[in-house]
Parts: sequence; C-alpha cells; structure tokens
Amino acid sequence: MKFILSLLLVFFFFSGFGQGEFLVKNGSNYFYKGKGYKYKDLTPIYRQHEPAYKIYMEGVDLRKKASRNGLNGLYLIGGGALTVLVGSSVADSNLDISPNGYAAFGTIAVLGGYIIEIIALTQRFKGDSKLRNAVDVFNFGVIEKHGYKQETSLLLGQTSNGIGLVLSF
Repeated sequence: MKFILSLLLVFFFFSGFGQGEFLVKNGSNYFYKGKGYKYKDLTPIYRQHEPAYKIYMEGVDLRKKASRNGLNGLYLIGGGALTVLVGSSVADSNLDISPNGYAAFGTIAVLGGYIIEIIALTQRFKGDSKLRNAVDVFNFGVIEKHGYKQETSLLLGQTSNGIGLVLSF
C-alpha cells in the first residue's frame, strides 16, 4: 500500500512533465522535441503560436539593432581615439596646425561611442528579455492547446468501473 501511495503522489506532483512538448532554454541553446536550436532558427516553431511569434520577432529585431549599434559605437570609439592620437602627434610636430580641434573632436566621438554602446546594451537586454518571454508564451500556448488548463487534482469520482479516486492532470 505504501508503494502505491508513493507512486500516486509522484504522478500527482510531476504530471506536468508528460503533458506536452515544451520549448526549453538551456544556456544559449533552445530544445524542442529533442532537437537543439539557436535563437535565430526558432521561426518555424514560433509560427505555430502567433502571440509568441510576435514577441519573438520583436526580440530578434532588438538583438539585430543592438548588434548594429554596438559595432557603430565601437567604430566611433576607435575613430575618436585615433583622432586624439593623430592630434597629439600633430602637436609634437613643429607644424602650425592646432591640435585642440583634433582632441575635441576625438573626445566627442569617444563619448558618443560610449553612449551608443550603452544604448546597444540596453537593446540587447530588452531583446533577450523578449526572447525569454516568447518561450513562456509559447509553452503556455502549448498547455492551452492540449487542454491542460486545469490544475492537477485528485478527487473521489465516478469511473467506468464504479466509484474511485480520479487523478486529473
């Protein structure tokens, strides 16, 4: 009797594992129905559930914008630093060119690059958040689609063989 009760409790508490195929994120990889995916390859999977697909596409767009802005910020930082170095080498030479313009422009470019990098990081975090949210929305859609809206319950009810304990999951 103790074994049957233990088995019944295991089925009662862990019934959610066998209810459907869920999209699971593990590190930077996603797994669905036993196959591994990168976030860029999930479009066909998300097309099965429109709300999750919209959130996923917003997340992908934000990640693309973050990559572009990150590169632009790095170019500005590098160009600004190079301009400051050129300005300092002009100051070391005996030419009549004022290095103050180079230093000012280079400093502004470096500061602008840092600001763009901060914007890119913000976009990246928002995009990653949307991608995580899309997984949750997709999995909830799978649960609704397969009719698992109710919570797991153990009731005394009528069965085809008479009256007994009914485990709903």
